[in-house]
Amino acid sequence: MTIKAQDVKELREKTGLGMMECKKALEEANGNLEEAILSMEKAIEIDPNYADSYNNRGFLKNELNDYKGAIADYNKALELNPNHLGA
Repeated sequence: MTIKAQDVKELREKTGLGMMECKKALEEANGNLEEAILSMEKAIEIDPNYADSYNNRGFLKNELNDYKGAIADYNKALELNPNHLGA
């Protein structure tokens, strides 16, 4: 699947992730937000203390109307980094 620059831009605007992170998440997910969440979960497995991964996954869950899951991820991001701007 070819990832369009516009899709990368939109995901960047929504998540605050870098361009290459967004492109990679979309490529791995074939443009599917639910699959992109799985990509964020892989990042969390690699480094469970990286607040940005929880924040980004929270954003994607919010986009899918999983508000409880989003809040849990935002809270975890704040637990790991109380000064996190995104959460």
